[in-house]
Amino acid sequence: MSSISTYFGHAFSTIEGGVVSTNDESLYERLLMLRSHGWDRDLSPERQTILRKIHGVDDFHAPFVFYEDGFNLRPTDLSARLGLRQLDKIDWLVRRRFENHCLYRKLLGSFLKFQKYNDDSVVCSIHFGALAASVEERRRIVTALRENGIETRIFSAGNLGRHPFWIREFGVWSAPIADRIHFTGFFLPNHPSLERKDVEFVSQIVIDAIHGRS
Repeated sequence: MSSISTYFGHAFSTIEGGVVSTNDESLYERLLMLRSHGWDRDLSPERQTILRKIHGVDDFHAPFVFYEDGFNLRPTDLSARLGLRQLDKIDWLVRRRFENHCLYRKLLGSFLKFQKYNDDSVVCSIHFGALAASVEERRRIVTALRENGIETRIFSAGNLGRHPFWIREFGVWSAPIADRIHFTGFFLPNHPSLERKDVEFVSQIVIDAIHGRS
């Protein structure tokens, strides 16, 4: 089973939501029920009949029987329409983001650390993630970007072991790599509409901030 997010700003967007893929029929059917309150409405008539027989469900109760403790995650027609339009140009979206990603890598390779990968790989880049040399260097970079109207954010969620929900139950969880990402990681913007001059502009601001220039 695998999943992708189609949240706004990602490579393939339906504004909100995501997609789960599986080649396991039983998992597929369970996911359909989890998506729709735990009901059996999205299952085939054959599977509905089997489930209802197993659990002794009659026709009157059937529409509102909860076989799973599910959610209300059904996509809207608007989201579906947006997704279909995105699929029409998915190759272009991925290619443009990858080109921007490679340019960031070329311009900032001597100044920041980022994930290494096979040069033959095509990265589905929704942003450019990097690590500053220190907490202070990241602070300078983030400040400079924001002063120039450029959005940035923490590297994903950083170390989840330092977030309140985890600390409340288990205390602080510290790990070298997760903490490095948490304290020095950040994202740079990437979008198909960005031109070379835009990526160069963002990169120069980062370089100036690293060198302490404003």
